[in-house]
Amino acid sequence: MASRKNGLPEDQKRVKLNVGVSLDGGKTFPFVKGIGPHEGFPNANTAFEKFIFVFPPAANGKANVVLRFQTKSSGGPHRPATLLLDDVNIIQAPADIFPPYIMGDELSITELTKLTIPFSEPLLPSVALNPASYQFLWPVEEHDSPGIGEGPLPQVTAVQLSADGYKATITLNPSMQVGETYLLEMYGMTDLNGNTAGTLSVDGIVY
Repeated sequence: MASRKNGLPEDQKRVKLNVGVSLDGGKTFPFVKGIGPHEGFPNANTAFEKFIFVFPPAANGKANVVLRFQTKSSGGPHRPATLLLDDVNIIQAPADIFPPYIMGDELSITELTKLTIPFSEPLLPSVALNPASYQFLWPVEEHDSPGIGEGPLPQVTAVQLSADGYKATITLNPSMQVGETYLLEMYGMTDLNGNTAGTLSVDGIVY
């Protein structure tokens, strides 16, 4: 992928790129993952970079897998960057050798005391159900320094896994605060084949 300057110097909109995976020929896209910089590609002329997207294990052996590339930018009058897609190469791994990762580029928050995190594959319960595997922090870019924010940080008091193991719902006490921005880190998330992820993080969590 690369970006190209679009519009005038004041046009500074970044563009986020998502890749969706369908297992039913494009009817639904339950697996979506952000590709490239978290903040999006800049409205500037950049060199081509290679990004690796790991297919969810659920796609293994399916005959009707469809990829969908989607871009989005923020609102307002200015123009977003133009993205260029050069090559898409698909390579089969010898086995499930990749750890689980968080699906999507942002979390949908419906209440202050609970948060659901979707993963690319089922999680090992012994790790995923441990509240100590989750920690809320103050994001540095939103605050003067880490560890400083309004009110106490949410603490994870309980975790529930969905029946298929793809989603972890955490219960918080104290809860999130309206308008506050948080960083959530997750440690040691492991799939059912024993592949363990490094620190997984979701920043920009705001209710």
